[in-house]
Amino acid sequence: MVVGKPRSAPSAAATGRTARASRTAATGAAAGAKPPKTTTTTAAATVRSGAGNVALPLTTVHGFGGKSWTASNSVPSAGANQASYVGSAGVKQGTGGYTRGKIEVAASAVDDKSFAITIKTMHSGSFLAGGDDKMTLMLQARVQDGDKEAILNLAILKDNAPCNNKGKWNGEHTFRFAHDDINQYLQSLHPGLKLVPGAKLAVAARWANGHEWGGFGRMGDFEVPMPPKASPLSTRLPGSTAVKATKSAGSAASLPLDISYTMPTALSGKNPAFFGSKVIVSSRLETELKGRLKENVENEAAIGRLYLMSGDQKELDKALGKGFTLKPHTEWWSKDSKGAFVDSKRMKKYADPDQIIKAGLATTKADANALAKIFANLKMGEPLPLEDIYKSTKGELAESVVSRIRSNAIAEGLHNLKPGPGVLLADIDKAHKNTPSGLIRKRIEYGMTLKDKKVPRADLEEWLKKTDSPYNPAGRALRELMPNGTSDKTPIGFTMMQERHRFTLEHKDGLSIDISVDFVNVEHKGKKVSIPMVEMEIDHLYFGKGNNASSGKATSIRGFSTESDQKTWTKSLSGNASLNGLPRFHELADLQDKSIWQSKEQKQTEKIIDSLFPILYPKGATSSAQKGVAVAQDLGLI
Repeated sequence: MVVGKPRSAPSAAATGRTARASRTAATGAAAGAKPPKTTTTTAAATVRSGAGNVALPLTTVHGFGGKSWTASNSVPSAGANQASYVGSAGVKQGTGGYTRGKIEVAASAVDDKSFAITIKTMHSGSFLAGGDDKMTLMLQARVQDGDKEAILNLAILKDNAPCNNKGKWNGEHTFRFAHDDINQYLQSLHPGLKLVPGAKLAVAARWANGHEWGGFGRMGDFEVPMPPKASPLSTRLPGSTAVKATKSAGSAASLPLDISYTMPTALSGKNPAFFGSKVIVSSRLETELKGRLKENVENEAAIGRLYLMSGDQKELDKALGKGFTLKPHTEWWSKDSKGAFVDSKRMKKYADPDQIIKAGLATTKADANALAKIFANLKMGEPLPLEDIYKSTKGELAESVVSRIRSNAIAEGLHNLKPGPGVLLADIDKAHKNTPSGLIRKRIEYGMTLKDKKVPRADLEEWLKKTDSPYNPAGRALRELMPNGTSDKTPIGFTMMQERHRFTLEHKDGLSIDISVDFVNVEHKGKKVSIPMVEMEIDHLYFGKGNNASSGKATSIRGFSTESDQKTWTKSLSGNASLNGLPRFHELADLQDKSIWQSKEQKQTEKIIDSLFPILYPKGATSSAQKGVAVAQDLGLI
């Protein structure tokens, strides 16, 4: 099926004739600085006695203990980045204290029934003000139930007490807790709440002068450590065997396009061969046009038109209407040894009027000469090399199951898995059969950050297929798609090199469409495959810039000042409520939800693609399978 060819496509010359000679290149935002590490693991908490080392006494978990509590600054906003609050601690002094005050929390397992936390308090201002001012410490848990989320207060650890026991402006305090004691209190609030190894708690601090630090909003959270003698089964977290527990109460359309969670170290730490210190697990619902062209020159002409419209707002307005901006992704451009952008090797030739006519960008010599001058002054960058290492089996590729590890500078060591071909708009709505938007396909892509691109691939694939955990959504999708595995286990592997020219089209109302014009190249056992392709997708996030999506559905997070308020809220929780919120990733069943095709974003995307695509590709394009599948087909592997 060839779609996209208009009845009367605008001339290519019209797209570029009035483009200004001067251009302003778009630049990518610099990645934010990483926050300092404040949660660590220490040795099991002990105290010295005449008989040797003995465990600390247990701290009782009693809720508010008849007191009231207010520490609103330690309660995060939905999706807040804790790193943004670092400056609130004040300035660190040479003594180790902070002018306003800060705490650091470390956790360690004591035995198979308890764990300990050590809290370091640092406040230089307390001594400089003439004494050890008092502070309150509160143990907290974070609970989510659909779009409701709150911080529960479990126990007052210090009640308006002096804390500088290590020096003039710093202290260190260790507390030991029994898992059963915490669970008993949680279940007194709601029967479904339970603490498991790998879940997170936090400590919030409030000084007598009103300053607050810690909690889930200011870097006071810690992961409950694994018991030293725990069996492998205890690494399972809530929802690992109960699929229904991870279901969203609403439709698939209500989910974010991108969802990501940090894998608990209780799970990732058991697999150091392919996981580093922090593992981000993600899913995203792709809404993507994927088209295949016949010749490279069609893609080159499209790149030229995109650059021309990005530099001339009038031409962009003429094509799509007012309110749009179009910018190239300069963060995907190569740089020389001095840090300057490298010019595109492929697009240099379009400073030649004859090449412009050959590509169909102009029909007359006069128009071609005018465009040649513009192209000669346009900054068109050379894309960074994009290497994808594909490894699968013949049976899996036949089912459009694609597994790859990214190896470029933007997403080094990112594993992606796409289970199945997804759903094509032209197949579910015949009205789109001969329109460019009919090429839009919805599918799910799972992602997982690895320690590097050279992990033992066979071990990773085995882990994906056999590990039953809510933090392995890709494996769950594989088991659902092919419950009996595949009968043809013939291994297939190849390295795909892509030259990707990326642009972002944005509307003032917030819709963002990522445009990728790709030249796909594979050489496998002496056979070469080259495929020109184009992708247009509702914009998504890239791990290489450290910009991960908020992982929950909650739109707000609340705290409580009294025990009665806390109990009233927890009584309203449903049976799906859980500590920290169970990870809810996209699932194959979501693709069958018709509501995902009815969103405002979807309809706007269809309209924009139907307007833009014929300008970029006057001859249209054919629908394409996933790149890995298309390459395998062209190589004759499947």
